Amino acid sequence: MADLALPNDGYVAYYTEKIWNLIPAEYRRADFVAENPGVLRAFVEVLASQAAVLRRSGDRLWDDVFIDLCDDWAVPYLGDLVGTRLISALDRRGRRVDVAKTIYYRRRKGTLRVLEELIGDITGWDGTVTESFRSLARMRHGLDPAPEPLAGRYSRTPPGGWADLRRPFASTLADGPFDEYAHTPDVRRQRGFQGRWNIPKIVFHLFRLTSYRVTGATAVTRADGATFLFDPSGRDVPLFAPRRRIDDYDAWRKALPWELPMPIPCRLLGDPEAKQALVPAAIGVDLGSGVPEPAATTSGANLGDFSATAAGMTLLVDPERGRFKALGGVPSRPVSVDYHYGFSADIGAGPFDRRRALVDLAALPTRVLKSGGGAIAAADLPLDGGLQIDDSKSYGPVADRTGVRRLVVQAADRQRPYVRLDAAWTLTADAAATDDTLVLSGLWIGGGAVDRRVEIAGAWERVTLRHVTLDPGGTDAEGNTLGAVQFVVSGAVRELVIESSIVGPIVVAAGGVVDTLIVRDSIVQARSAGQPALVSAPGRVRLERVTILGDVTVERLTATETLVIGKVDVADTQDGCFRFSAAGEGSRLPQPFASHVLSDTRAILVSTTFGDPHYAELSEVAPSSVRRGAENGSEIGAFSALNAPIKLDGLRAKVEEFLPFGLIPLYES
Repeated sequence: MADLALPNDGYVAYYTEKIWNLIPAEYRRADFVAENPGVLRAFVEVLASQAAVLRRSGDRLWDDVFIDLCDDWAVPYLGDLVGTRLISALDRRGRRVDVAKTIYYRRRKGTLRVLEELIGDITGWDGTVTESFRSLARMRHGLDPAPEPLAGRYSRTPPGGWADLRRPFASTLADGPFDEYAHTPDVRRQRGFQGRWNIPKIVFHLFRLTSYRVTGATAVTRADGATFLFDPSGRDVPLFAPRRRIDDYDAWRKALPWELPMPIPCRLLGDPEAKQALVPAAIGVDLGSGVPEPAATTSGANLGDFSATAAGMTLLVDPERGRFKALGGVPSRPVSVDYHYGFSADIGAGPFDRRRALVDLAALPTRVLKSGGGAIAAADLPLDGGLQIDDSKSYGPVADRTGVRRLVVQAADRQRPYVRLDAAWTLTADAAATDDTLVLSGLWIGGGAVDRRVEIAGAWERVTLRHVTLDPGGTDAEGNTLGAVQFVVSGAVRELVIESSIVGPIVVAAGGVVDTLIVRDSIVQARSAGQPALVSAPGRVRLERVTILGDVTVERLTATETLVIGKVDVADTQDGCFRFSAAGEGSRLPQPFASHVLSDTRAILVSTTFGDPHYAELSEVAPSSVRRGAENGSEIGAFSALNAPIKLDGLRAKVEEFLPFGLIPLYES
């Protein structure tokens, strides 16, 4: 049974005193004056703790009757009462929702509404369902309704009729969930876009990316002063629409293009309803007035060369590239932006819920709060305390710090500040102390046009990077090179922990020592293909659910559910293990177990470009040994804990249960 302990319920103390008072006073006194006092009291406390467990279990018996309150162990029993086909226990949320809504599903079995709700209920993803027969070309019948009211929203193409090619925006929606064109029947088995259009085919379009909202970020200003980039590192990034799906059961309808977490097409801002919904709620640009520009004076535009203009407008936005242009002249104040970007998981710095990862700075001797952007001076980095950045502005340069005893540098919850280094950032431990610690949390650290490094010097007890992005480099919107930020250990670190982060190369420099390096649920990328992503001197390295883009050279290694797009060279192959993982051909691995050798790594990932929404995501053509190679049947790599294959299996099982007989489901993501 799961641990039912509740915080501060007082049951242990209550039963301890109750049992203790039942013992004769003579024995209690003897326990007090014994050579080893407290033995009897300790035994009573053990009994009391078990009595408390029984009491809590009894208190929860009534809650276990209700699916929304019960413990996980009770879900299969409630599922048996309603006769549902349970999905995998690894999808705890989906299993509970399935049991809760089984009767609801059965009453509406076979309807488009239930099929769409299954996507969100079972997997937690967004999605929409299209019936292929509605998009088949055919001759109109005399009993058909008038075609004009049923014409496509953007193409004005009548159902089953010839496409109206005078509206180019509609062509960008072709073959997607909002396709308005008619197609000839295709009886082939599905392979990509082939075999989709036929009478029995029904397509489930899955949106697995999450749309993250960034507020109050500092826009990057180009040389002319009137054109800008949303991304603080200067990259081109597609802007995403936030989830605006209507969940009201009585008001259900098909989702519109701007109500799902997907990239915003530029021409979509030409739709008055879409623009009113997206500007400034999803795309907010403050040109210095203190308020975002309204939708009435904002227009979509192709800003490939930033030359576009529009009469009567003050702001042009290119959401496909993440660019915008001020038509009213050069703003007199710094420009801030609100926007959404897409990514697969809460990895790296991001504006998501990080409350569990935050350090309570009130418990430290010194606390510094900073906002508004600008330089981070040495005085902002206390030698024994913490610095918290309370917004998503851009900061830099950053001062070095020597004599650190205990330092925490973190972003506030749901904030993503960008820290630009103009030189190496070196943090040196206090030589007189033996338990120095460092925590970096929630920061996106970039280096601009050249390679930079975050260097750890001196002797540290523990260094932790949690939800941190050390920019792995790339290309900015101008085509210029963006340097990578290396994490370099030149001192001695007893334990280095990197959790839920995206980092550039990790290097233990000559003279540096890391006794134990632990990397979990993270992405590590080398500066370029064929270069090392992780180099460690003598010491133990433990990798858990990690995607590494580059080579790995270490002394001793224990890896589980780790994907290495490169070669692994381990000096001591008798120590450690390489389990449920995959590495490039020619690797030297320690005691492989249920692991795989990758002869061709070129098509395994959708993208290796940081800033791409599909960065480090497994492609559909990746080997099944990688896509389902984890110990629990999930994928290998940084996104293993998402259990995407397991959720997809659960969705397929429930679709098969509630899909009308004779229809063939297809899945697109």
